[in-house]
Amino acid sequence: MRKFFIICLALIVSLVLVISQAINDPGYILISVGSYQIETSIWLPVIGIVVALLLIWVLREILATLGDAVSPVTRWRSTARHNRKNRKFSQGQIELALGNWSNAKKILTASAKTAEAPLMLYLSAAQAAYQLDSFDEGNALLEQARKEMPDASVAIAIRQAELQLKHKQLAACRETLIQLQPRQPKNAHILELLTEFCIAAKDWDLLELNLPTLAKHGLHSAERQKELEQLTYSRLLDQTLQTHKDELVVALEKIKVIWKRKPKSLNQDVSLFLVYLNCLTKLVQPQLAEKACNDFLKKQWDDRIVLAYSKLASSDPARQFKHAQSWYKRHQENAPFLLALGRLARRAEQWDKAAEYLNASFAITPGKEVDGELALISMHLGEHQKANDYFQRLVS
Repeated sequence: MRKFFIICLALIVSLVLVISQAINDPGYILISVGSYQIETSIWLPVIGIVVALLLIWVLREILATLGDAVSPVTRWRSTARHNRKNRKFSQGQIELALGNWSNAKKILTASAKTAEAPLMLYLSAAQAAYQLDSFDEGNALLEQARKEMPDASVAIAIRQAELQLKHKQLAACRETLIQLQPRQPKNAHILELLTEFCIAAKDWDLLELNLPTLAKHGLHSAERQKELEQLTYSRLLDQTLQTHKDELVVALEKIKVIWKRKPKSLNQDVSLFLVYLNCLTKLVQPQLAEKACNDFLKKQWDDRIVLAYSKLASSDPARQFKHAQSWYKRHQENAPFLLALGRLARRAEQWDKAAEYLNASFAITPGKEVDGELALISMHLGEHQKANDYFQRLVS
């Protein structure tokens, strides 16, 4: 304000001096337009121009000084524009929620081009494009979002991975996550997306690679972590067996490697051990399977392992039966064990012992497996009526 008055004072003083000079030496100027002529002092148009410029400058300064007085108009116009943009954004979100993907994409894309903060608009437009299976267009919208907000590139990549996973773009999702994870290795959401991708894509190698990271950062509960480990290594065993089903030697070596590198916490996991045992059986490795069962049962007793042990095609059934008898004193009232022992006795052709153990098992817990074993013994002994009774009970 002080500067404004100083300048005004200087202009007034200058104007007075000019007028004073004009009085002392008015000069002369003639202006002729057609038949009209104007005669005047040379200082008059000069003073007029100076006064006009002064008035323009003063008016501009006054408007700037009184800016607060006109700001409501400016604010009204700004608010109106803001409200229009909000209505467009809301309309696009409503179309998205209603499943009108094409309309939503069109509205949101158009709004993003004029929005001050277009990130959410581009993300929503990309979602609509993915719903239309326009994956290239969706990726282009996400790329535009990156250009508008480079600092949000990680968040945009996470959204891209979510969309790719949801819409089964698994190859693209894998690439996105592999590029994304090193940028934020501790990000729980990225790790969870990676886990979901591996399960959806059956990419057990990648999941195995990331299991230590999941455990290190405590992303899941101990129970969930163990479930993931069980799932990963059981699928790796099955996958290896299926992949090399015509290369038994190669399959066996690879399965041994997988079994050896599993976490120690799974050494006595029954479910996983049964998968491993099944692989050994299909690879015709009865001796290795028998040894594995014995090693397992030394550390942890489990009825399922004992029953699996009794079904192994041993080259020496008598020896296998004799070994199983060493467990009798500790488990003589265990129905599954007595069933397993009866089965081993039958395969060792010790018919009386087999019937004794099987009847003892049936007395504790009746079951169709016991009936089936008793029927086989009766048939071998020529007791056809008794065998028929067992078969009848078996199918009833």
